[in-house]
Amino acid sequence: MAPKILLCGDVLGHLKQLFKRVASVNKSAGPFDALFCVGQFFPDSADQLDEFNDYIEGRAQIPLPTYFIGDYGVAATKVLLAATKDSGNQGFKLDGLKICNNLYWLKGSGKFKLHGLSVAYLSGLQCSGSQQFGMYSQDDVDVLRAVAEEPGIIDFGITNRAAASDVPPGASEPFGSDSTVAELVAEIKPRYHIAGTKGVYYAREPYSNVDAVHVTRFLGLAPVGNKDKQKFIHAISPTPASTMSSVEISTKSPTTTLSPYTYGEKTDHATEAGKRSRDSISDSQYWRYDVNQKRQKHGLEMVIGSVLSLYPLALVPEGKIATFSMM
Repeated sequence: MAPKILLCGDVLGHLKQLFKRVASVNKSAGPFDALFCVGQFFPDSADQLDEFNDYIEGRAQIPLPTYFIGDYGVAATKVLLAATKDSGNQGFKLDGLKICNNLYWLKGSGKFKLHGLSVAYLSGLQCSGSQQFGMYSQDDVDVLRAVAEEPGIIDFGITNRAAASDVPPGASEPFGSDSTVAELVAEIKPRYHIAGTKGVYYAREPYSNVDAVHVTRFLGLAPVGNKDKQKFIHAISPTPASTMSSVEISTKSPTTTLSPYTYGEKTDHATEAGKRSRDSISDSQYWRYDVNQKRQKHGLEMVIGSVLSLYPLALVPEGKIATFSMM
């Protein structure tokens, strides 16, 4: 059987409400193999710390393996700093640093296998200073660009924010969007791109990828316990690409659209060419011209890390993609 995965939006420290829903879903449609949390994971306010710490310190139980990337908010620095100093988290840990039982922090960026699924992730927000946690760096971005050049298809691409092209129709502004994410997704071409959006649930029509036969499906999830009752949890059971036939992997639905990045990239290039001065290259174009040295360095690290972090996993038999969804 294909693995069953739960996905949720910004947790914002509401672990009790999240895991109450997870337990209910697990009972009715499970058992599920893992939960991925996108968007801000830690609380917004110190008032929520007692509830949050009950889980972190083991007084309350997390019902299934849970992975998060939104590494910022109240108490984030304290909790994450302690995790980085834990002897059990030393070395290559692309599949998550253990925070407590069944809770794992996907730090920076990386790629790992989970129940046969290939997962690539970019944690946190775009770096705008020297903050240690909650931000991704240019090195993190370069690691994923090296991943994009590796053979095979990425099943899940998990990012904190969405690309502007993945903001729901009618949104007044690309709040919560990230231009770097757009560039990475266009290169990595995951079968599923999961992210936080403008506080709403949004499932985009699948789109074709440039230079690839498979499509990408974008899913944005709302914050846990949001007042508008937007869907914050979604369940999916995808067959790993590594076990699918070429016919299965290239199948497209009638609603499949063109890649949202094709036209946008051409427009961006023309605009930047007009703006670029003789002695400078814009940040948005940096990776296209001057990433070779970092890619070589981090490409080697990724190869070593992948070998050390990927333990034997049973492959899931071929099957149709099944999805489950709930509020």
